[in-house]
Amino acid sequence: MSKLPLRLMNSVLSAKRLTLLFGALLVFQVIVVAATLSLSTKSLIVAKSSIATPFFLGRSGDVSVSQGADLSLDDSDELAILPDETSAITSGPQGTSLETSIESSVEALNPARQALLVRSGDTLAQLFSQLGGSHLSALRAHEAMRKSLGSASALRIGESLEIELSATSEVVFLRRALPDGRVMTLTGAAESGYTVDILEVLVEEQPKTLSGVISSSLSSAAKEVGLSAIVVDEFVDLFSNRIEFRRDLQSGDTFSVTFLERTNQRTGELLRPGSITSASLNTGGKLLVAVRHTNEKGEIHYFDEQGNPLGNYFLRYPLKFSRISSTFSYARFHPVLKRTRPHNGVDFAAPIGTPVRAVGDGIVRIASYNGGAGNMVKISHGDRWSTAYLHLHTISRDVRPGMRVTRGQVIGSVGTTGLSTGPHLHFSLYDRERYVDPMKTSLPAMNEKVAPLSREYLLAALEAVRVEHQRVASTMSHSHTG
Repeated sequence: MSKLPLRLMNSVLSAKRLTLLFGALLVFQVIVVAATLSLSTKSLIVAKSSIATPFFLGRSGDVSVSQGADLSLDDSDELAILPDETSAITSGPQGTSLETSIESSVEALNPARQALLVRSGDTLAQLFSQLGGSHLSALRAHEAMRKSLGSASALRIGESLEIELSATSEVVFLRRALPDGRVMTLTGAAESGYTVDILEVLVEEQPKTLSGVISSSLSSAAKEVGLSAIVVDEFVDLFSNRIEFRRDLQSGDTFSVTFLERTNQRTGELLRPGSITSASLNTGGKLLVAVRHTNEKGEIHYFDEQGNPLGNYFLRYPLKFSRISSTFSYARFHPVLKRTRPHNGVDFAAPIGTPVRAVGDGIVRIASYNGGAGNMVKISHGDRWSTAYLHLHTISRDVRPGMRVTRGQVIGSVGTTGLSTGPHLHFSLYDRERYVDPMKTSLPAMNEKVAPLSREYLLAALEAVRVEHQRVASTMSHSHTG
């Protein structure tokens, strides 16, 4: 074989190999391109199907959680929200459900409500400030509560406020329980203002009678039978014109009181007790009675055991029943001046801030700071009688010279201003501008025309009272013999 044909054959073989090689490369490129296109298509499909929204708008326009929704492009290429009825709630980060993620987000926007306990000296502005709330929100909240509740809007020491803040530390919710069992809620914002809603309470009233035997004092005997201080205070007021509790009560005296027990029907909670309907005190063998009656005009009066009206006498005590720390004296050693001089009144020991009340209707003559008397209020009760209240911490805003006050009206609070060694109220009584002992003087009655109680009503009330005192005396006798 010649050399030329061999060279030609080798060239042909080389060309075939190159052709096969290029063909293989072309096929490989086609496979790679196809695979790339396939992966891109799948990626687009996954990206499209994973777009979801957790909310849908219902007919009311409220935002709520759906089972899932798919964002798709319809024929007009506009974005549409289509409910996905078959898909479950998609999972959020770290395996949490979308519903849980939403709740966490809502919790972040609306932090958990916090309970704040009101302490002595606290104001709404101070409490809001503790949580980061603005002074404006406190002012607007106080204004809204005052318009809805009046004097009941004042904070009470020991009450709990439930407050909620927005993400910007703005007060958006406040809830508080009112003393009468109602619940107040306040919602809104500082800029737009607040709205107050009151959840009224359904009250069930039932007459309840509690009776007892006095061994040392009325207050201790009342505590033994579970009688609240509120009822005790009213009881004392009903009899304060006829008896001096500190001096006249004796061991073995009996008392009985019937009042309206009030219960919150919704919660079963006992509310502030209602008025006394019947009260009685058997002391020194004499039965004293106070019976409540409403006449045809809707007017309410109390009557004694003779059927004569009560309730228009001066109150014996300018404070709710308190401890007498110093009595009336013509010669008492003054603890500040360190010398003996008259003590023209009675001192009642009580904490600073304890409400002080006018003992009768009258006209304010003095309401200002007055040297050693400190903050002082003096009231004239007609041409004959006057009363004075010394060392007050505050004087009520509506108590000014020339203003009329009514029996039981709060005129200030206990303090220790002027020549005083501690918190107390000095109370003076004047008879034609002459000092007299408030605890020994027969207190005056204010004139009022009230028709006597009917004999039938009076006899029925007296019979019920006598039966109760007999029962108490019998129980006491059995306990002694047993």
